[in-house]
Amino acid sequence: MRLILIALILGVAACSPSESLPPPEDTSFRVARIFQNGMVAQRASALPVWGIAPPGTDVTVKLDDEIHTVRTGASARWRIEMEPRSAGGPHTLTITAGEDALEISDLIYGDVWVASGQSNMEWVVANSRDAATEIAAANDPAIRQFKVPLTWAYQPQEELAGGAWSSATPEAVGDFSAVAYFFARELRRHVPVPIGIINTSWGGSRIEPWMDSKSLGMTEAEQDSLFRAGSRKNRVPTLLYNQMIHPIVDFPVTGFLWYQGESNAGVDDAPRYAGQFKAMIQRWRELWRAPEAPFLFVQLANYMAPSVVPTESSWAILRESQSAALALQGVAEAVIIDIGEAADIHPRNKQDVGLRLSLAARALAYGQQVVHSGPVYTGHELRGSEVLVRFSFAEGLRARGGPVGGFALAAEDGPFEWAEGRIDGNAVILSAPGIDQPFHVRYAWADNPDRANLYNGAGLPASPFRTGR
Repeated sequence: MRLILIALILGVAACSPSESLPPPEDTSFRVARIFQNGMVAQRASALPVWGIAPPGTDVTVKLDDEIHTVRTGASARWRIEMEPRSAGGPHTLTITAGEDALEISDLIYGDVWVASGQSNMEWVVANSRDAATEIAAANDPAIRQFKVPLTWAYQPQEELAGGAWSSATPEAVGDFSAVAYFFARELRRHVPVPIGIINTSWGGSRIEPWMDSKSLGMTEAEQDSLFRAGSRKNRVPTLLYNQMIHPIVDFPVTGFLWYQGESNAGVDDAPRYAGQFKAMIQRWRELWRAPEAPFLFVQLANYMAPSVVPTESSWAILRESQSAALALQGVAEAVIIDIGEAADIHPRNKQDVGLRLSLAARALAYGQQVVHSGPVYTGHELRGSEVLVRFSFAEGLRARGGPVGGFALAAEDGPFEWAEGRIDGNAVILSAPGIDQPFHVRYAWADNPDRANLYNGAGLPASPFRTGR
């Protein structure tokens, strides 16, 4: 009795939600939908459990031998934090409110990652390369996915519209996000803890719907105007954030996976993406109260017909805008310009995407000494008719399948021409026939940079870049 009394006092003091909010229309007892059988909770973090119950109801949460009780106020909202736990399980979470009771079984602790974006993140294992083999081989109940349903709202919502946890078994894994599943599978081989994936993605979505009004810098009037004009809800600013992100920002996570950009790769949109992407990353970290949480994204794959001559590319600009986020701490990219498909915006090889994201996670989230990036441009030096280009992450720098390709040079005011190159340690020395004084450099600057073949010794491709123009 004394233990329960102390827990009651502490629970009320530490965990009562704000009473400034009006009560919801329905105040019947319920818990946030992320809390379901088979869930994964973030290890080494306090676990907030929250929900709704009629005003004046005593809500008790029991996790193993830990018990806390809180009484709901006028807002009908309740919230209780459970002590941090190490990886493992299973645990049983029991929640009672008056005559009502709910038991959540098979709860395990591990690392939770939010996976978001458009169709290439939503793309399921069943539609990926070697699907039948991958599904039959899936037998790891410590990999679990929560799929947030495709829903939207005009204002931030407190509750998800649905969703459920499922384990990576042959019966269920076919419906998992392929990128997220292969990421988790690779990660599990090097980080022996359960991995939970919150899959909140929607095919065809732009970045703006995943951002809130603050990160977009929008007024209510501007929002209302866009709401009225927008027909495809997965392209209207804030609508997906409001219903598919906002209800889960109190759920602790390790970090974020992001695969999106195709819908923002238009000529006018691509340059703006750099600022939008940085703003979204910073805002999500702020909302999750995790300013250093790793944010790992997939750079757009090669797509459409290869270019015969060097040309302009809004897809290349979008990749550049994505890579600008690397200026933020704890951000990494998976470059996949070598595994796309010219005729399909949805490359079936999601295994290598997951692998490259897992390398970034091992380096940033787990401090493992692993090469997680391909060569990255760090600077260049003009040497008369030649240009020397330097790279980081360049140990074992090599050209795969033939001479160095994918580079183009231009004089200060002239057109770009394909360049010839040779590797010199961690650098590439370039020249181009007919260009006596090269000034600008581009690499893999195309919708489908099929000539690009620069890799490091870890087998990771160099990231596209340009200097000047």
